[in-house]
Amino acid sequence: MIVDDERAVRELVATALTRAGFEVRTASSAEEALDLEARHAVDLLVTDVILPKISGPELAERIRQRSPHTRVLFMSGYTGNALTAEDLRGGSAFLPKPFGTTTLIQRVQEVLNPPRA
Repeated sequence: MIVDDERAVRELVATALTRAGFEVRTASSAEEALDLEARHAVDLLVTDVILPKISGPELAERIRQRSPHTRVLFMSGYTGNALTAEDLRGGSAFLPKPFGTTTLIQRVQEVLNPPRA
């Protein structure tokens, strides 16, 4: 699931991941994402860090309360103090904006298939 309040970013990410063979759902807000996740299981949450009302890290936490194995890829051009080391614990990663589609797909694959220790 891709969550970003900027339509252009959401569409770019969705198009790139769909072309790479991923099944994609999109949401323009955390509230919409929570509603979608309640109806459809999510393997990977790709979310902007800074969202109106509910932040990306808070959204990830809420989804993980219901689906603990959901992996998370945070993306942002600016995080300030909105993203902490705790947010990046197991199954989470960060992708700085701007990024290219090749980098996006590589990062998604790394998050979904982490190296075994």
